[in-house]
Amino acid sequence: MPAHAAVRYESARHQVDAVVYDLSTSGLFVQTAHGDHPGTEARLSLRSYLSRKPLELRCRVARSGDRPARGMGLALVDPDPIAQSVLQSYCEQVQRERRVLMVDDEPAILRMFARVLRAEGLGFVGIDLPLDAEAIVNRFRPQVVVLDVMMPQLDGIAIARRLRDNPETAGLPLAFYSGSPKWVLPPDLRDVPFVQKGGQRDELLNEVTRLLQLSSTKVL
Repeated sequence: MPAHAAVRYESARHQVDAVVYDLSTSGLFVQTAHGDHPGTEARLSLRSYLSRKPLELRCRVARSGDRPARGMGLALVDPDPIAQSVLQSYCEQVQRERRVLMVDDEPAILRMFARVLRAEGLGFVGIDLPLDAEAIVNRFRPQVVVLDVMMPQLDGIAIARRLRDNPETAGLPLAFYSGSPKWVLPPDLRDVPFVQKGGQRDELLNEVTRLLQLSSTKVL
């Protein structure tokens, strides 16, 4: 997502680092066990790979949700043009029919492939928080997932195994895009397409296109 899981909500009473949320052009919904009352004003930090610095925004609680969707619906107060651009870009991405998720801890890689894949008319989400990969898969519902191998906290091999072990995502086409050599892959993942980093953008684009064609015959 142009804006992804790095969202922080701060008020006098609560500080929430949101992992799962719904985003729109006017605001977002943060899931949390305890929220502020409607009308409460607060600050929101929106992290995006399209912007090198977190966007600091003012917001107001528009509504409070009921269980099981307990949380807060937040309306932005005078969002700046960059924030509006990020939110609009997100909405466009999730509405695309063909969607690709890329997990890489290098924001520059995500920015590059955001341009490359979006130029091809593809919906694209890039996240540099590997621990949130499964949650974003469930939220974004991509047709293809591209993984870096070596990442902090959770590497691409572990993410691939988790996705394959989950019956709901077991058939989701995967690809690795990594600076590591292919031989680091364990035997159970050597069938996953592997593209070496280092200027091989066309090779990865061709592989993603092939996997999208494959995924059109499967149901996620």
